[in-house]
Amino acid sequence: MHEPAAAMGDDEAELLALLSELRAQAGDREGRTAALRARLRAEAPERIAAYDAALETLLERADVWPLHGAYLLAHGARDAASFRAFRAWVVSLGGAVFEAALSDPDVLADALAQETPAAPELLGAFREAYRGRTGQALAEPTLDLFAEPRGEPILDSELPVRFPRLAAATRAAR
Repeated sequence: MHEPAAAMGDDEAELLALLSELRAQAGDREGRTAALRARLRAEAPERIAAYDAALETLLERADVWPLHGAYLLAHGARDAASFRAFRAWVVSLGGAVFEAALSDPDVLADALAQETPAAPELLGAFREAYRGRTGQALAEPTLDLFAEPRGEPILDSELPVRFPRLAAATRAAR
């Protein structure tokens, strides 16, 4: 069972709106990343740092068992860094998809059919932009790579039943 969503702050909402806009304009993951980097070059360092903090908050919100199940279907692996990149991909899809995927990861099937479900480049985009604007590094987030996702675990055998569209998209992509 998915835990109730935490109230979203202004920075998180603004970041998701920006990513939604970039997805509509630039399309694929590589195009979105290039457009984001271009946009960040014009942002104030404080705004870049706020976006980075917002990303960390959204990644934490996405650290739930249903999305972990979607990750397992898409990647077939159990790796904390890869799951983080998967969650970054979900965030990169923008606000509507992100919010929908928190309650029903099966909505990711269409996006999975179009692109690789990982966005490690998003994880470093804000840090790179901040360093480029200030010459200084943002503080690294503290990660607990051994922490379990929140909520009720889902057995691997239940994943295709819980997320049939995602399971079918994963089989088609392989």
